[in-house]
Amino acid sequence: MAFSLATVGSAATVGSAATVGSAATVGSAATVGSAARPLEYQTYEPNDETFVLSLVGAAIDPDAAVRIAPESPGPVSLITAFEQPDVARPEVRVVMKRAAGLTPEISREGALLRIDFPRGGAVAVTPPVFDIEPEDASSTQIAATHAPAQIQAAAVPRSGGETVAETIMRSETSETQAPAARAPISAPSAGQSNVPAALDPPSAIAILNEGGLMDGKQYVGRRISLDFKDVPIDDVLRLIAEVSDLNVIAGDEVDGSITVRLVDVPWDQALDVVLLTHGLGFVRVGNVLRIAPTTSLAEEEELRLQERRAKEALEDLMVKLQPVNYADAKNISSMIAQLLTPRGTVNVDERTNTLIIKDIPSVIDEATALVKAVDTMTPQVMIEAKIVEASLDFSRELGSKWGFGTNPLTEATIGGRDFRPFPGTTSNVLDPVLGTGGSGVLFGNPITSATTGLFNMAAHVFDSRFNVELQLQAAESNGDGKVISSPRIVTLDNSEASIEQGVSIPFQTFENGDAQLEFVDAVLQLKVTPHITADQSIIMDIEVSRNAPDDSVFTLTGSPAISKNQVKTETLVKDGQTLVLGGIYVIDKSERQSRVPFLSDIPVLGKAFTSKEVSDSRKELLIFVTPRIVRTQESAS
Repeated sequence: MAFSLATVGSAATVGSAATVGSAATVGSAATVGSAARPLEYQTYEPNDETFVLSLVGAAIDPDAAVRIAPESPGPVSLITAFEQPDVARPEVRVVMKRAAGLTPEISREGALLRIDFPRGGAVAVTPPVFDIEPEDASSTQIAATHAPAQIQAAAVPRSGGETVAETIMRSETSETQAPAARAPISAPSAGQSNVPAALDPPSAIAILNEGGLMDGKQYVGRRISLDFKDVPIDDVLRLIAEVSDLNVIAGDEVDGSITVRLVDVPWDQALDVVLLTHGLGFVRVGNVLRIAPTTSLAEEEELRLQERRAKEALEDLMVKLQPVNYADAKNISSMIAQLLTPRGTVNVDERTNTLIIKDIPSVIDEATALVKAVDTMTPQVMIEAKIVEASLDFSRELGSKWGFGTNPLTEATIGGRDFRPFPGTTSNVLDPVLGTGGSGVLFGNPITSATTGLFNMAAHVFDSRFNVELQLQAAESNGDGKVISSPRIVTLDNSEASIEQGVSIPFQTFENGDAQLEFVDAVLQLKVTPHITADQSIIMDIEVSRNAPDDSVFTLTGSPAISKNQVKTETLVKDGQTLVLGGIYVIDKSERQSRVPFLSDIPVLGKAFTSKEVSDSRKELLIFVTPRIVRTQESAS
């Protein structure tokens, strides 16, 4: 592919400006010429895809083309030329968009400069071309200075000798690079910085459908730079339409001029700012964007609303019977009443839980959709609680009994006196220690709490007619018990449920001398109100109790006492997760001694007149709860 930006123009004297003429195609090169003298030039490479040739002391022929694009892909995809403004010496810059990494060879052919790009198989990325057909000379000037961003931007220099044209050209070539390579003046909004420039942006009409003017939406359109002063606003809108491939219609009421300088901003944001500045807005009509003053658009919207209301007032009414499965039809009817037109009505058939809706067809459809959205199956929850009671008892006792007595039916003479069991009788009496018959006296500290598991050892002292007896006692008991209660219940979401099992124990009371019978419940009870959250967790207001008779506690009436174990709390649990609601751990240790006064104080021998009791009791209570959401086929779908 070959390009020739200029041919030799009219003659110029030495010291005068050379002329860059019209374009011609000559091989794979760009050829630039002057008439009177060799061209002075400098080259710049702003990036890998842009090559800039600066011609000092030159001017552009009015009949020359300032923008040339190839008919087929090649090493050079675009050539643009412009006169550098605000410089002491005339200067023309030729910007060539090339394939990345290609280095041209520059040679002179008389008064011409020949720029050859090697053919290495690389193809330059073709930038978008926005062609504007001028209608006359004045419109040609607008197209050359305002429509193509490359040409218009050349009219304003930037700091450091860099022109806006170079900046825009660099912005075009960086479209295929990472977003970090660009340096926008204003910080982009959230959602723009993470979108790679190489990705295809959404369609223009879809972008504008995401929100209205300046309503906080995110701008994702292609970035452009605009720099105009006192230009007609319809030309700016036409340029934005070409950049975005929009179909735009603007009426006669869209007029006026605008001065704008926007650098590297999304085109949809630029459109919003331009429209907002002139009090304009837009409406979508299919894939066409209609631009008009906001007051006109508001009046049109009000007119359409009035027309719709007038049409509704003349539209025929229809009646629909809408059954309600799970919800209360009375509650839904109040919500539907807010949707009805002034002519519409809604009634409830309580027997069949059906709504009778009368209104225009469009409102009937809205009401039906509302009923289907609200009338859903209420989820159920199954709550399983476990109450674990464990007890451990241990006791040990040591005691002794002393006795003095005579053998039964035996007469003894001591010191000249007769000893009989009871004078004048021959009957037997219980032996004070061994219980074998006889008479005597019993004292000491025997074991009283233990009735089984006793160890007895007795000894007789003196002769067979008169003796002293000693009995040593020892007892030990050990107990281990566990009680597990597991109540379960199923209830609807946000509905309280309770279950209990046990007995009612009668108690006799007296009031004003009259006996009355009252009952106290000793039951296992579970009471819960669940609520299912959006993330399938369960909030529970739960109360678990176990009240049981306790015979170990003495009461004056002889009725058993009630042992109460209860927990009441509110908790959050995941579906199917087991949670420990609470626990009680009780340890009861005691040590008791009993002894015979005076005799127990005798050294060594006093131990025989002392008894000792040691007990260790431990009780543990744990309460677990596991909620599960009951999933039916309909709720799962």
